[in-house]
Amino acid sequence: MEPATCPPFGRVRILDRATRRSHAVSPAGWSADDSCFDAQGRAVLFAAVDKGPMIVRVSLAGNGVLGPPEILLKGSTPLAAPQVSPTGNKIFLTRGGLPVWLEGGKVQPALAGLSGKVRRAALGPSGPVVAAVRKGGQYDLWLISGAGAAPQRLTTHPADDLSPSLK
Repeated sequence: MEPATCPPFGRVRILDRATRRSHAVSPAGWSADDSCFDAQGRAVLFAAVDKGPMIVRVSLAGNGVLGPPEILLKGSTPLAAPQVSPTGNKIFLTRGGLPVWLEGGKVQPALAGLSGKVRRAALGPSGPVVAAVRKGGQYDLWLISGAGAAPQRLTTHPADDLSPSLK
């Protein structure tokens, strides 16, 4: 299965490739953006945008059976781009365009040493992060290889780079 958001700001759906069926994950009447699976593929996380900014997790029991929405974080500034760490214990997201970690219900700054507006990130198994960061006119990809490491710019062309990956 794979998560997908019906753009722009639509309901989050998952697609079961085996059955070719799609299942709505976000409740009716909720608009969402930026969805991802958790580390084990047993839940979908998304940023809800029209019920107040929040990060929501919905458990997947299989065969289209979904658990109730669980609000992990609610805020007054925009919340976006949730990504679950490979270990499953932390969630990377942006709050007001700034990168933060959500762990145990507490929010902490992320990507120290990297200024600019973060749109998306890809998390590696042992700490590296590739993030789409706007430090001027467009988004470029930056690599942060670990705690205390200096950020390294990976792209520099004039088009926006918004799809970081560590694959």
